[in-house]
Formats: sequence, C-alpha cells, structure tokens
Amino acid sequence: MKINIKTFGAVTDLLEDTEIEVNDGATLRDLKHTLLEQFPQLKQQYFRLGIGARLPDEETELMEGDEVSLMPPFAGG
Repeated sequence: MKINIKTFGAVTDLLEDTEIEVNDGATLRDLKHTLLEQFPQLKQQYFRLGIGARLPDEETELMEGDEVSLMPPFAGG
C-alpha cells in the first residue's frame, strides 16, 4: 500500500516529501525501519512519526493513503 511522507524542519534537508510502498498491515515501526533502510541519511537525525495531527505509538497500523509526517524536535513559545 502507498503511504505519503511529509517532512518538516531539518528532516527536509535529508529527504523531500515522497510516497513509499509498505506491506498491508504495516505499523509505524515497520515504516520507520523501511525509511531508515531506503534513506540511511535519516539515521543521523532524530525524528518522530505522526499521522495527520496525531503522534501515535509505533504499533499503530497504517492505512492506504495515510499521510505520515517526519518531524524533528520542536519547541513552542
């Protein structure tokens, strides 16, 4: 299934927005593993994975067409 990847902050310097193929039933953890295999430069950057406006745990199952955000640490003020 296809997942849309949206990047923010310093992660954008390493990877532009893209689409990635994962197996049916894949979780956020599976997606992160796939991303680190396909884009090893991401191993140098800490980031969280979000789906839409949520920051779910890594066991959350992905659905076709999900938009997953790769977000570096951020602070508000």
